[in-house]
Amino acid sequence: MKQGQCPDCGSAEVFPIEVNRHQGGSIFVRLRDTYSLKRIELITLACGDCGLIRQYAAEDTKTRNHLRRAFIRPPEGPR
Repeated sequence: MKQGQCPDCGSAEVFPIEVNRHQGGSIFVRLRDTYSLKRIELITLACGDCGLIRQYAAEDTKTRNHLRRAFIRPPEGPR
């Protein structure tokens, strides 16, 4: 959807929706190294044809760094 096309129906009628941060426009993540909470702003996009709604984290370096520090990755290698 970030490329302007709906993955469900293929429509190019994709629009951003303004969502208040207190009503679902952001999430909190806990950083594994400092145990602090960080707010991650979300971008909400909706398809005007089928109604699909998706949210994405903002694409800036600071946000990506916070997400990397928050996620627990499984160990690499055979299971």
